[in-house]
Amino acid sequence: MRQHTRVALLALILVACAAPAATPEAEGALAIVAAYEEPPAGQPISIGGYGFFVSVDGGPEIEIPFDGSLQLPVATGAHDLAFVTRPASDMIVVNEEGESVREFYDVSAECEEQVDVPSGGEVRLVYHAAGGEDCRVTIEEA
Repeated sequence: MRQHTRVALLALILVACAAPAATPEAEGALAIVAAYEEPPAGQPISIGGYGFFVSVDGGPEIEIPFDGSLQLPVATGAHDLAFVTRPASDMIVVNEEGESVREFYDVSAECEEQVDVPSGGEVRLVYHAAGGEDCRVTIEEA
């Protein structure tokens, strides 16, 4: 009986050692900058300005700041990005915490891009928004 127990124990150890270890999902990052460009002649311009947003893989819209870049950690692999421009109200509301809040209207421009994020790497994108209805996305070379 002891011999049978030892064989079973040895078999369990061998199976456990051969099983692949759980590895954490590799991460990369997206760095996104908004670059405002004047719209072509004949297109309306929002006097309240614009808000520029991105969503990753159908997730919620995240505002891209005017001063700096939006840094998003993402899993390694392919991601679908949707960029939108929304005209802003010409009013700014100050909430109870003393923060300025802008109101945005319906999407006026939308661009899509698919990116492949390498493990531990960063993909840098520029959302070129020309107010009104025009936009394009470029990927910066590292």
